Amino acid sequence: MSTEKELITQERTQLLNNFRSSLDAIVQKASQDSKVPITEEEPQLEKFCSTMEGILQFGFKHENKDIPLLEDVWNFISSTLKKNSLEDLDNEQQNIKTSNDSINMKKQEITRNMLSIVDYVSNYCKEENEIISSVKIWIQASLVHQVFSLQWQILMNDVKALKDNYQDWAILRTLDDSILISGFLNVFDTINFNINIIPFEILEDDESFIPQKIFTDTMGNIRETINSTLQRTSVHLQKLQQNINDRNIQSLKDKITKNEKEISQLQEEKQKMQQEINALHLTLEAERRLRQHLENELESIHQKVKSSSNNNNNPSNDPTKDNKEEEK
Repeated sequence: MSTEKELITQERTQLLNNFRSSLDAIVQKASQDSKVPITEEEPQLEKFCSTMEGILQFGFKHENKDIPLLEDVWNFISSTLKKNSLEDLDNEQQNIKTSNDSINMKKQEITRNMLSIVDYVSNYCKEENEIISSVKIWIQASLVHQVFSLQWQILMNDVKALKDNYQDWAILRTLDDSILISGFLNVFDTINFNINIIPFEILEDDESFIPQKIFTDTMGNIRETINSTLQRTSVHLQKLQQNINDRNIQSLKDKITKNEKEISQLQEEKQKMQQEINALHLTLEAERRLRQHLENELESIHQKVKSSSNNNNNPSNDPTKDNKEEEK
């Protein structure tokens, strides 16, 4: 049991490392010249597609042993994408509207057209005896039309389908790993790919291949919808910003007015307090002078009492005594 867990952990680590290294290499290649698309001649592209096939197979419940594992994986992918696109179509027919209805409808239309493209190319490859999995065709076609992150997210959002078709230790059912992959895949929405998954002679000879045209029209429509939504959002944000600025300015004016009133009141109170302080100073000065005067008076009285006491105690100063001496 421990050996099996070690093998699972080792395979998981290898797949995630290959995913990151191949993705980084493609991004670096694209950043060198954004005008030059990535082609099938780029070796890291083949490594990336093989790694994504491995991630999709990792932990898959391959119960139908009559068909190859990768084909069974494609059945899961196509059925899940088709189910979600049909559910959205039902909502459209029932006039169920949400704020993102228009964009969601375009996304689901892209999914339906993408499935048509994959089926068309897969049938052609079988007729030409070319060995290429539908999963790889789907990955490459999604990269060419810059909707791989969208397609991947649709799969990740169907939690029930993932639970029914994958073991709990699968990368697609591990929250941290699935979030990591979904985040990195967004970078492909800005990278140009030119992969010859559909030979040009088929497009020239077979004019009945409508999905490609429909897909191109759909991409144009969704871009128009997104641009229109962004414009309306931008105008709305500008109005909100203006309203916020106006409210902030008025609020500042009110605060300034209030502060000025408070300052004026404080100044008046300060003036009153200063007047009271001055009055107290005058009162204290008057009391000090009065006290000084009283102290001087007391000192004078004390001196008089002392002088009188000295006179009474000195007999030479007694006139009665002098008279008695004269009589003798």
